[in-house]
Amino acid sequence: MYAFDIFKYYVSREGKFRVGDYLKKQPQITKEMRAVLADWMVEVQENFELNHETLYLAVKLTDLYLDKVLNIGRDDLQLIASTAIFIASKFDERSPPLIDDFMYICEDSFTREALIGMEQKMLKAVGFDLGSPLSYRFLRRYARVCKMDMGTLTLARYILETSLMFYEFVPVSESLMAAACFLMALRMKSLGDWVGRNLPACFDCVLKGSPS
Repeated sequence: MYAFDIFKYYVSREGKFRVGDYLKKQPQITKEMRAVLADWMVEVQENFELNHETLYLAVKLTDLYLDKVLNIGRDDLQLIASTAIFIASKFDERSPPLIDDFMYICEDSFTREALIGMEQKMLKAVGFDLGSPLSYRFLRRYARVCKMDMGTLTLARYILETSLMFYEFVPVSESLMAAACFLMALRMKSLGDWVGRNLPACFDCVLKGSPS
């Protein structure tokens, strides 16, 4: 009943969480470093058996922090990513990992105090607003409205998760990124641009909130 209102709300908030080309402001960080960091975050999500929403929010928080805070050293990246996962876990998980869990998985590469301090800095940098729209949720909405089969949805989710590694996609809006992965999955499955109807009509259906 409220699905369309929620969808519209998330779309309306995308601009607030838009991330720019922040590497121009981060001389010590490269695209390759960010890709390795995002891949590591996926491993942590799998090891801790966290929800997919937790991963996507954590990556978003990491990018937002790197966009808002200047001249971050490469040695701080693991601490930043760990803090982002820690915050996202407390926001999305019923039983989030503890600080000691992060200390263990990071082999004590930083102190408890450093993680707590970074948590405060990160929350302040994002204005204590963790309600960022997530591409994962947009994809789920598209799939539901267009009645995508589970095999195609799994492929689309894989493509979307892979996109997290690419810095080039950081400035792309969450709703558009989800739509692009949706379309790529359809084409890879030789479904063309049709899901029982023309694909643009499906997205129009999503935007209008009317079921197929």
